Amino acid sequence: MPALFAKEQADVDQLAAQLEAASTQLTELQEEHSGDDAVFAGFDKINKAEHLMKMGFSW
Repeated sequence: MPALFAKEQADVDQLAAQLEAASTQLTELQEEHSGDDAVFAGFDKINKAEHLMKMGFSW
């Protein structure tokens, strides 16, 4: 029975890894361009957990 959803779980794991990589890149960009006159100055901080929940991921 554990192998029943093995491919789906592998797909979810791959997507989670891609999400983590994108989140890391976003954080690096935010840090690099932070400041009053920076590119991201007008945006609120992005909360990873909040967006994961909106996308339907749960722990």
